[in-house]
Amino acid sequence: LDSILKLNNTFEELITHKPIVVSVHHSGKNDIEVLYLATLPQNTNISSLKGSFEKQFESTVTFEERQYQKTKIFDIQVNSGDVIFSFAIYKGVFMLSASTILLESSIRQLDLNLSILDQDGFNRVRATAGKNVEANLYINFKRIPYFISTFLNSTYQRKVLPFNNFANWAELDVNIDDDAFLLNGFSFSNDTLNNYLNIFKGQTSQSISSEQILPANTMAYLSFGISDFHGFHNKYKSFLKKNGKYNSYTSG
Repeated sequence: LDSILKLNNTFEELITHKPIVVSVHHSGKNDIEVLYLATLPQNTNISSLKGSFEKQFESTVTFEERQYQKTKIFDIQVNSGDVIFSFAIYKGVFMLSASTILLESSIRQLDLNLSILDQDGFNRVRATAGKNVEANLYINFKRIPYFISTFLNSTYQRKVLPFNNFANWAELDVNIDDDAFLLNGFSFSNDTLNNYLNIFKGQTSQSISSEQILPANTMAYLSFGISDFHGFHNKYKSFLKKNGKYNSYTSG
């Protein structure tokens, strides 16, 4: 997408100063699909968009146009006949993906009255999102373990998948400096669910000074500031019991 922006001024002008949404989806057993979304003017010229892609691929692609429900989908094919990605414009939203299934699902979604905005957890972290940042990163903890597991072997997949009960949603503000990539934000965990973050409920922040004694070659460290250890420990044991792991905890 970045290459297309650099090569075609028309396309760049259409989305400059407009937010671009990039969503990542777990597909099938071990596949990851990406969907790009951007708001475009209703009178956007399809021909100019096609020209952007043709210029990017030096006319080595062909376009197959097909009707899908109330709009048209353009499948971009290379000389071998394989579809490399598809795009569509529906209700002022430009959609692009290498997955035709994901693209069609997005078109159907625009006609539904139910969306991610109906999830209380998402709306709560969305309200904390920073405005003057490079990006806002949203994490669905119920799905993120499946995304991570696609990059791991079977041994580590079994270790990662249980993290789907870590919390519900998180929003992280992304700030990029010359020598740093900074993430800062909030997480939401439903009180009625057996989520790991709920064991910290009722705790107050503590002053942590462990970094003062860590050696310079430290790769990573994790530190908890616990104000009520007894309450924390009881909630942790309850969390383990509900996940069927208490016996292994006590016997270990």
